Amino acid sequence: MEIQSNSRQIPSDIKYTSSKNYSDILYGYLQHMSIMDPCTNARYVKRADINYVKIAEDLNITRQTVSKKFKALVEEGLLIENKYNKIYFLRVLEPSLAALLPDDTLRVLINTLQERGLSILTYLLKTFIQHGERPCVINLDILKDYVGLNRANRGTNNQIIKDNLIVLERLGLIRYHKERRLDEKSGYHKVVYVLDFVNNMINFKEKNIKL
Repeated sequence: MEIQSNSRQIPSDIKYTSSKNYSDILYGYLQHMSIMDPCTNARYVKRADINYVKIAEDLNITRQTVSKKFKALVEEGLLIENKYNKIYFLRVLEPSLAALLPDDTLRVLINTLQERGLSILTYLLKTFIQHGERPCVINLDILKDYVGLNRANRGTNNQIIKDNLIVLERLGLIRYHKERRLDEKSGYHKVVYVLDFVNNMINFKEKNIKL
């Protein structure tokens, strides 16, 4: 898997991704609209461009939610305000704390996914790389912890994870399958999810449709 040009950092550390106040969609949105500072190689957004009403409309959430989540990004240190220049720097994270997504891919995900989708993809990217880019088991309980969902809830919260996997596969970003395996602890067979492939690029070729 190659790192593409114009890639943007998305937090992959559970410290951020599991926080109830963290919004991966809002952070991705800010990364997408950010500008590179040639002197520091850090990305920033102009304070004048932070319009809560417009962002709320773009992300289909409330203005109050945008305000709350934006302030949380500042409090977490992911956004650093420079009052003199009237800008917000996006903190450059250590490689171990973030994943890189091409800007075009990020744009599509912002426009199509809901909260947690970006974080789930960053987890799968990091996990696949850690396993030498070979098939590996997706632990749904660990994924729930990762995005701040109660692991004891195996109904709604499991379905949230599964639905995100379906969408990411439809976008061509992952491939996975289910198989039955023997659980050595219980002695029973159970269904496990196996991650076969992860990609950081979306196929942007539009299908030809005859009108």
